[in-house]
Amino acid sequence: MPPKLKTSGGISDVLTMELEQEEYERLVHRSRLMDLAQDILIVLDTYGVILDVNGAAAEMHGGVTADYIGRNCAEFLHPSSAQQMIDAAMAMYLGGVDSTDTMELKAIRHDGSTVYLQLRVSYSAKDMKFYVVERDVTVEFQRTSELIAMSEELRMQSLTDPLTSIPNRGAFDSAMEMVQEMDADAWLVMLDIDDFKAVNDTYGHVAGDGLLKAVAKNLSSAMGTDDLLARLGGDEFAIIIPEIDEAKFEERLEQIGRVANQSVTIDQIELKPHCSYGATRRLPGESMASWLRRSDRMMYSQKQARREVTEAA
Repeated sequence: MPPKLKTSGGISDVLTMELEQEEYERLVHRSRLMDLAQDILIVLDTYGVILDVNGAAAEMHGGVTADYIGRNCAEFLHPSSAQQMIDAAMAMYLGGVDSTDTMELKAIRHDGSTVYLQLRVSYSAKDMKFYVVERDVTVEFQRTSELIAMSEELRMQSLTDPLTSIPNRGAFDSAMEMVQEMDADAWLVMLDIDDFKAVNDTYGHVAGDGLLKAVAKNLSSAMGTDDLLARLGGDEFAIIIPEIDEAKFEERLEQIGRVANQSVTIDQIELKPHCSYGATRRLPGESMASWLRRSDRMMYSQKQARREVTEAA
């Protein structure tokens, strides 16, 4: 019902009555429009207090419109999003002009569940009010999160050796390129298992695969936090060790040699791997190919020396 108006019959009273009637009808019309709207509509004052809200907002958040009028919108936002909303509203208010901002926030429903909202917040400098249009994007957010997680899983799979579960050649190449781009100080260890083919020929590929997994596991135990151990393929492994001095590297290399040559038991078969390795420190400005070649040469020199000792025995 429109407000009851007192009049004295004068022209000014008639004009006042007409203006108040017009304002009343305008508010009723706006309320009807808000309730007909499918989008979630909220009107806030400059303190964030809810002045008006439509049925779609109450339905989405849970409850009825009367539950929201007069309460601060921050009450219905997730703590991680409340400050984001406050900062955005403050920036628009202090700007002193009509402005609009869009954002994505988390809100809390009556039942305690979390929803993800996409907001378009408009500030009217004349009315000194915020007009908020919300859209529930929870389903889209969940789908996007699932796609991101799936994409990351696929990316990790593409960089992981399926047999040993350590990084593969692709991951190694990426790390080497990064070292080169940064012109970083780092050590490279190239390692392979001597006479690995004989293990496959004598005990079968299951034993060979078991030996590769065991060597990878043992090498992993000797890695530092920032080291990268990768299987390049076959019985070849590589290790990148960044930014440690020569004395510490020698200690690390000794440990690597020790764990790489540990005896392992696979299907009740005891295998004693003999691993050859070559280690070099990257020279300033050195290319990836040159660095690899130097480490490879050292590894094959050690392999040849070990073979000569064996043949002489």
